[in-house]
Amino acid sequence: MAALLLILFVLAEIAGFATVGRAVGVFGTLALVVASTALGLLVIRAQGFALRARLHAALARDEPPVAELLDGLGLALAALLLVVPGLISSTAGLLLLIPPLRRSLVAAMLRWLRRHGRVTLWPGGVTVIEGEWREVKPDSDDPGRDRHLR
Repeated sequence: MAALLLILFVLAEIAGFATVGRAVGVFGTLALVVASTALGLLVIRAQGFALRARLHAALARDEPPVAELLDGLGLALAALLLVVPGLISSTAGLLLLIPPLRRSLVAAMLRWLRRHGRVTLWPGGVTVIEGEWREVKPDSDDPGRDRHLR
């Protein structure tokens, strides 16, 4: 199924190049792809620095930076789509640079992952139970000892 989607995506990119190339010419099409990639990478750089500052601020407040990391996931996806040559992927990457759209997409991905049982989110952090421990090495003299440790 994934291979079929990849093939369809590549065919759609080729069709996009052909359609835009007919309208604005070969050099115009190449200029659009290069300009959208350059613009997107500049915006990603600026948003990446802002994301880093928000991440450090959350860590300084002793809060888990979950929202910041998920925003970073959206930025990484945008960067990947902008680096892949193509008009459809560049358009999708540029749309992901809009913070409300990016957050909506990440939220939709998390809902899908939760529904399909592939991720567990822990609200409110992790519980730590403190205690003492000691390492118990197996004793070859007592063959039944491992049975009691389970």
